[in-house]
Amino acid sequence: LKCPALRSISIRNCKLTNAALSSIAQATKDQLSSLDLHGTTGFNDIGLKALCVYCSGLATLKLGGCAVTDDGILGLAKFCNKLRHLELSESDLITEASLSLFPSDCTVHWFYNSNAHPRRASTLSGK
Repeated sequence: LKCPALRSISIRNCKLTNAALSSIAQATKDQLSSLDLHGTTGFNDIGLKALCVYCSGLATLKLGGCAVTDDGILGLAKFCNKLRHLELSESDLITEASLSLFPSDCTVHWFYNSNAHPRRASTLSGK
């Protein structure tokens, strides 16, 4: 399956396996510029890394509430050079260390819950 004209996908609050995310990435490749996975479960850093390798043209990515860690975010910073908007609400497994690797023209919206900080929000602009 190839979808070279598909530019934007929204799969919110669903279950999506690593294999399914990898298939989407392979089908759309660098043409995919926007992906909204907010609240989607079933995938992790493995699926996110496949996305990074195949979809380096991503400009917008929404991963709020998804089970990704700094490891997956490092792949985004390395391979997705066109990323300009990254949304990570409710992402407790990510630290500022990985987010600081994004360039200054990438806006990162990172909201997380913590016992120490009941609700803390941060908007980061890379280096």
